[in-house]
Amino acid sequence: FVGGIARSQSIRRICIFNNLSNEAFTSIMRALPSVSQLEQLIIGESNNVGPDGWSHLGFLLGSGVCKLKKFHLYRNNYMGNEGVDVLSNGLRGIGSSLKELVLEDNSIDSEGLSTLVEALQTCTGLE
Repeated sequence: FVGGIARSQSIRRICIFNNLSNEAFTSIMRALPSVSQLEQLIIGESNNVGPDGWSHLGFLLGSGVCKLKKFHLYRNNYMGNEGVDVLSNGLRGIGSSLKELVLEDNSIDSEGLSTLVEALQTCTGLE
């Protein structure tokens, strides 16, 4: 599955749901930088993602390889401040391509929210 993602240049939308292991999530995140046409990434209910999984997601967002237009991240209960920091760093690098961002039910505390708000200042394309 992951090998197919890495070889595909035409994938425009990827949805990841339902309690993937950290290892599976990380493998998918490692494959996505080769998918240069990716415009939508939806991650929901991936409650077992650890720091290395968030780190790979942050790298993907900030790398500039994928010009995401839509990014949805919801119900990732174990994100924590470390995950928010990585996500924020990635969002700082995504630039103006991002038009829609949905962050819902991720157990982000007030410190994490402040970090996100600061990072979103660089996402000038949000509608």
